Amino acid sequence: MPNSGYIEKWYPNYAPELLSYFEQTQLPYIKIPPHNPNCKKIFETQSPKITKPVNGLTYFINQNEKQELMLVAQAANDVQKISWYIDNKFIKTVNKNESVFITPAMGKIKISCTDDKGRNTDSWVLVKKI
Repeated sequence: MPNSGYIEKWYPNYAPELLSYFEQTQLPYIKIPPHNPNCKKIFETQSPKITKPVNGLTYFINQNEKQELMLVAQAANDVQKISWYIDNKFIKTVNKNESVFITPAMGKIKISCTDDKGRNTDSWVLVKKI
């Protein structure tokens, strides 16, 4: 077979939760090399996962105190930055394992995060005052 210009090599494809754990605990693992930008399949999957606040839950906030919600997402190992949005309004861009704190409005709010590859995840929570 003539040289086709590529080498086939297999890599473990860890879930974002495991990748986050590996990085936070500084455990060594084999990282997948950057994906070929001409391949669109990876962009159809592996969107970030919002882990906090939990989708569909109700959060009770004491308005007499400066209580905040913590936003946390887990992302694939090819991601460096995550951008956060509340009700489609940009909040902040952070490193992928960095938490963000917001003072939420009361009522149902939409929380979105987009990774630096353009993959997006939405979740909704209900915020009520005590």
